[in-house]
Amino acid sequence: MENAIRHTPEKGTISISVSQQSEQLYVTVSDTGIGIHEDELHATFEPHYQARNSIKRGTSGLGLAICKHLLTLMNSNIEVNSTLGKGSQFRFNLSK
Repeated sequence: MENAIRHTPEKGTISISVSQQSEQLYVTVSDTGIGIHEDELHATFEPHYQARNSIKRGTSGLGLAICKHLLTLMNSNIEVNSTLGKGSQFRFNLSK
């Protein structure tokens, strides 16, 4: 959520949705922010990574790496889809 807030313009949209499919909950955070370059998506969850078009420097770049690590410990996964200039969508699953 913090990244969505940081990288979405004032009149942009941020949404969170939760759905259930059998024993899994799927959480999706979507925004209409600046998006991530396609060639950088592979590094999104790496520690200290910050996209070259990141609005605020000075952050640690650890948030998504920590999220991925915690979800991995819970046998879950996180993925990202993004279109430069149109926004990003992060989705993760949680088991019951």
